Order: sequence, then C-alpha cells, then structure tokens
Amino acid sequence: MGRIGVTVPRTLSGLTRLQQLYLEGNALAGGVPGKMLSRMSSLRYLSLAGNRLEGTLSPELGDVRGLV
Repeated sequence: MGRIGVTVPRTLSGLTRLQQLYLEGNALAGGVPGKMLSRMSSLRYLSLAGNRLEGTLSPELGDVRGLV
C-alpha cells in the first residue's frame, strides 16, 4: 500500500458524498482533523488504523451522524 503523506489531507473535505474512507497504514501523524471530516456528511465508515495519530478526537466528529 502506498503512503500518502504525513497528515490527513485537508482536500478530502471536498468529497462530501464519500461514504467510506480507508487511510490505514499511511504513517499519518498529528491529530484527527474533526472539523474537516465533519464536512463529509455522507461518511459512514472511517479507518485510520496503523498510523501515528495522537491527541483527542474533535467534537465535530459527532456532526457526522451516520459514522459508525
């Protein structure tokens, strides 16, 4: 699997109809950008396993109602 960079790409927020996002094993670091992810209103599944993310989850992730 290829690596995409060091942080979660902010350009993903434009994918408002995306339902599944798999970013595991990409050596991502930093925090989970909840504000950016909250714009992805159709998101149902998010996988960030195998990265070096740290910090707390942003309250904005709660705005993604269908996320399981």
